[in-house]
Amino acid sequence: MKCIDNLNDYKLNNTAVTIGKFDGLHKGHSKLVSVLKANAKDYNKTVLTFSAKPIDVINHEQSFTIVSETEKRLLFEKAGMDYYINLPLNKDFLDLSPEQFVREILVGMLDVRLVICGPDFTFGKYGAGNTNTLKMLGRKYGFDVIVVEKEQYRQHDIGS
Repeated sequence: MKCIDNLNDYKLNNTAVTIGKFDGLHKGHSKLVSVLKANAKDYNKTVLTFSAKPIDVINHEQSFTIVSETEKRLLFEKAGMDYYINLPLNKDFLDLSPEQFVREILVGMLDVRLVICGPDFTFGKYGAGNTNTLKMLGRKYGFDVIVVEKEQYRQHDIGS
């Protein structure tokens, strides 16, 4: 698995990507990876994660994470991912509109063909983009979106 910490140095091709902080790799995250692998065809299986949570950047704080960055990378490598991208979060990145994020990051740098995400996925400035926005932008920019329902335990959503 190739680990990338700065997309300015890379231009990937033909990717299937799942996106999230993945601060603890629970059954819900495993489900995203399974769906990615099952639908990736000949795409490069890619995890796009972030160095921090947006709220931590805004508040100049650091949240507790269940797994370390090193553990997270090892778990995704074991899961069979081709690329692991850990983007640094900063104000400029957080100011991207949903369409800028899709156009500049997903399409421009990752050449995305398929995005796998959960139903509560948000992106862009103030989390303005959601799964419906992503599907609409997918049609515009030529990629597919699969929204994976949350895993549950005793009728409660599994989460970190």
